[in-house]
Amino acid sequence: MAKQDRFKKEYEKKCYSLEFLKRVYIPNNLEECFIELDKLLSDELKSQIKSFRGKRNFFAHHFGPGLWMRNKWGLWKGSRLKLYFKEKGIEHPDDMSAIISLFYVDWLNEINENWQNWEKSTETVWRIDKIVNFFAN
Repeated sequence: MAKQDRFKKEYEKKCYSLEFLKRVYIPNNLEECFIELDKLLSDELKSQIKSFRGKRNFFAHHFGPGLWMRNKWGLWKGSRLKLYFKEKGIEHPDDMSAIISLFYVDWLNEINENWQNWEKSTETVWRIDKIVNFFAN
């Protein structure tokens, strides 16, 4: 088991510096996530997502775009995006994709203050309920 753990850690460390994983660009931060999502998602889906501000049904996309982000952007196995979130105290890939998704709604609605404040924050422990509270107001 120790050998397997060591291999996993070595693999993650290698992936933390890669710009691409399996020919998919890996964003460095939230803004790059939004830019990539803008390229990847259809206008119809972006229009649907844009209307989700403050609505719980947004989490229906947990198994669509959220699943894609977790798998393709290396949030499970390791990537520079995973490292970005780990440095902010976010450990679970589900929380990472939820944060991207919630702030992407703001991005689509041209409301940048929340995600920019989150990115600038030096607070290292963020819980998903704190992020969700941004949208309750």
